Amino acid sequence: MNCLPNKYNRDGNLSLTIEAYYGILYSGMRDKNDEQMRKARQFILSKGGLKKASMYTKFMLAMTGQYRWPAIFPIPLTDPSTPDLTGRTLEFLGNYANLKLPDHKVKQAVTQLLRKQENNGSWYGRWGICYIYGTWTALTGLMAAGRSNDDEAVQKAKRWLESIQNKDGGWGESCYSDIQRQYVPLGESTLTHTAWAVDALISISPRPTPEIEKGIDYLVKNIRKMDWTTSYPAGQGMAAFFYIHYHSYRYIFPLLGFGHYNAKYL
Repeated sequence: MNCLPNKYNRDGNLSLTIEAYYGILYSGMRDKNDEQMRKARQFILSKGGLKKASMYTKFMLAMTGQYRWPAIFPIPLTDPSTPDLTGRTLEFLGNYANLKLPDHKVKQAVTQLLRKQENNGSWYGRWGICYIYGTWTALTGLMAAGRSNDDEAVQKAKRWLESIQNKDGGWGESCYSDIQRQYVPLGESTLTHTAWAVDALISISPRPTPEIEKGIDYLVKNIRKMDWTTSYPAGQGMAAFFYIHYHSYRYIFPLLGFGHYNAKYL
């Protein structure tokens, strides 16, 4: 098993062979004592082993605990339960599968979500930046599940979102929120954070509020802008290590907010 020979590596590629070896091993397709797996190990060792692998291969193996890289801590291969994942799931179940309270599983998820609310009214989001994202997913999930918008937890989150709105009508959050595990303002508004905050407020407000109107106005006026805020990361990878810029977010989430505003208020 010497993967992908080419004109530069006629007998196979070391890094691809390492990746294929661990992929097959973890999948359970073959035992490590299988003849083909043994040949793969021999090939890897003959080419210098993991020390000679590409940076990407080393990073991938370090993330799964197969290679020691002091700057990287292994992460579990399964995601723990988080407020953002719970909120997104509740939103799907409530809006598209008609599963709402008092359904037993939905009730369990709502209870877990309420327990995770921060003292200031926000929720931490694991896969986005960060407390604005988490609060958006939690509120839209709770509303889809059938929670009342007069609920104290909902109103507490509403007050928090309104309190961090920028003077220009938008919202913006720093990646340092993820590192410090508390909300850190970016100092500027971003299209993505503004869309998340506006959509969260729309989901819990029977009528448009001044905060919603200011947020919508910010999105309309700035949807075409191109500066550092439009490429600021909105996705998390690992705290203090890497973050992700999704090029489509600046378009997708404002459109989502516009659509919900139009459907609910116009």
